[in-house]
Amino acid sequence: MISFIHSCEIGCCVVGAVCLLLVSSSVTMAVPFCLGRVIDIIYTADPLKMRESLTTLSVVLLGVFLVGGLCNFGRVYLMSVSGTEQVISLLEV
Repeated sequence: MISFIHSCEIGCCVVGAVCLLLVSSSVTMAVPFCLGRVIDIIYTADPLKMRESLTTLSVVLLGVFLVGGLCNFGRVYLMSVSGTEQVISLLEV
């Protein structure tokens, strides 16, 4: 019989993976908005201000994409671990 503690560990992995999926999906949905901001900065700012704004936006986008990539990695890892644990618990029964 699958123990309650073991099923809670699997459940925590799945809940964590879903939370990371929400973050990763939010980053993916933010891409069109960010590209729109880049286009707006290019066409509306003077050259000196444009360079400063694009540098700042590029650093922010780099950080956002790194967080999204790490969340995507964490989601895949947690789903893999929880799937493996479920198979192991089924084989023990």
